[in-house]
Amino acid sequence: MKLLMAGAFCVAVVPLSAAQAPHTQHARSETRTAQVKPKQDVLPQATLDFKPVGDRLPLSAQIDFFSHIVCGADGAFYFNAEMLPSGERQVIAVSPKEDEVSSYNMASIMGLENVNPLATDVEGSDIYVLAEAAKSDDLINHDVKPGSPEVRKYTKHFILHFRGKPSTPDVIQLDLPFEPRQFAATSEGKFVVLGLERANQTAVLAVIDDSGELDHYIDAYLDFGSKKSMVANAPQQMESQFQTTPEGAPLDFALVDAQFVHYRNSLLLLMPGAKAKIFTIRGGGVESTKLHLPGGLEAESLVPSDSGWLVRATDGTANGKKLIVAIDPSDGEALRTIQSPQFSINDITCVHDGDFYGIHWPRGNKKNDKAYLMESSQ
Repeated sequence: MKLLMAGAFCVAVVPLSAAQAPHTQHARSETRTAQVKPKQDVLPQATLDFKPVGDRLPLSAQIDFFSHIVCGADGAFYFNAEMLPSGERQVIAVSPKEDEVSSYNMASIMGLENVNPLATDVEGSDIYVLAEAAKSDDLINHDVKPGSPEVRKYTKHFILHFRGKPSTPDVIQLDLPFEPRQFAATSEGKFVVLGLERANQTAVLAVIDDSGELDHYIDAYLDFGSKKSMVANAPQQMESQFQTTPEGAPLDFALVDAQFVHYRNSLLLLMPGAKAKIFTIRGGGVESTKLHLPGGLEAESLVPSDSGWLVRATDGTANGKKLIVAIDPSDGEALRTIQSPQFSINDITCVHDGDFYGIHWPRGNKKNDKAYLMESSQ
């Protein structure tokens, strides 16, 4: 597998209209029949058998990756990474079909300093990165040195638009009445953004235009629930963080933990936790589906898939049960569970054409250890 500086990705999303119908009751466009599915005491189970694909990836084991991994419609996936021990931030893309790895360096974005990627998405061959950064001109005008604590006062939010290759991106400065936490790109050049309105401590779902300004809000407030309920339903692993953070931080963390995934002609937004919901954003409207997971499990994240809804589920403990639950999109009911005995559920990146992909990271401390691309057919 060779290390390249370019990658091609494809995700299709239908345009989002500016007109919003009143959001009082959700009627799904998918047909719901009167047929009642029998309750199953024991769900069908499937087991994944992962095997390495090709040579080792040109990715050092000395790397930390953060934020949700994003999948393209061609099976390529990429993630935000921190290179150790330098702390350099990059967006890494892996294309299993093309046998390519791409690297997008965040340290040399023209006109920006201290770039911190928060989330990434792809639309067609275009790659978008939601990032925090300070404008170089602002620091120069105020005699502030890059890397100093004072830079924080001049930090703003941007979307970096890479047109396929890791060259100089277009920089879109966001001018919003709320703080963005997660986002997804649409086929018409706009963005769906999940954010925090800090003054009222409420979650916001909105469409942003290609200039970085607010286009319109998406009416999802009733489904998000109150600040109290969102924090209460957040994954158990976040509770210890909530206890040591200032007021307002728990809701902020809950929004950062949310996840956008492209699925066929729609966007899915998962609000994880014990009473998790998936919001389907399609054609300018939004619908919510409550997930019905097996007892004792909570939703942690989505596995991007082109063939169904797949939810990573856990019992909430650090070293406890972790599995994938296949979900019926029409009603949120669990269809089957998927086990991965020899490969971590968290390292599975996406599902494409029925194949599961992931990255196996060496657990040793050798600096020269490399990662493997892994594949399993269900």
